[in-house]
Amino acid sequence: MNISGLIQARMGSKRLPGKVMLEIESKPLIGHIFDRLREVKGLKEIILATTADKKNDILEKYALKENIIVYRHEDENDIVGRLYESFKLVKSDAILKINADCPLIDPFYLQEGLNIFSNSDNRLDLVTNKISKTFPDGYSFEIVSYKAIEWCHHNIKDSYNRELVMSWIMKNNKEFPRIYSIKNNKNFGNYNLCVDTLADFKKISFLFKRLYKNNKYFGLEDVMSFLK
Repeated sequence: MNISGLIQARMGSKRLPGKVMLEIESKPLIGHIFDRLREVKGLKEIILATTADKKNDILEKYALKENIIVYRHEDENDIVGRLYESFKLVKSDAILKINADCPLIDPFYLQEGLNIFSNSDNRLDLVTNKISKTFPDGYSFEIVSYKAIEWCHHNIKDSYNRELVMSWIMKNNKEFPRIYSIKNNKNFGNYNLCVDTLADFKKISFLFKRLYKNNKYFGLEDVMSFLK
């Protein structure tokens, strides 16, 4: 089974424009996500899924420099279309999807999810740690099958659900009954550790400043220990 990593990103964030290219420890925020995805064993390749907006030219340039495949979609809000076309480009059975506001994403849990998806006797539609709500915002991921995205691309017509396609899949067990929910053994669901605002960026930058020099891939347990 082939699984590729995918980062969903754009420069046009309303609350913090250009955040994915803001530097943390002398590297663009999204570069840390590239690095953390590279730590996951068994990924075929990594693709950046962005849009055709010229603002994203700088993002594409950086990704290509990092040997990351790039796909640019015309419709910014058509997430399922963006994922479907990305699938066609990498020709994988599934993608491990991360949003670009998650520079702390933990390779340990990504690996756990990939192993569950790959080793399942039943062909899973989705593996995710979002449903359990036991992980902080900023640590979420989904591993979704090509067949699930293909079905959604051809059958979901309204723009709202095409944009929020992952939530649609999670809520529609009739179409997608094979969903595996990863639950953390400690409930950290009340923490917000993603980057949406300047205040978030400063908080995450501080965590990197304190933890990055000892371990470039410091994980959730390291962050929680530090915050306590």
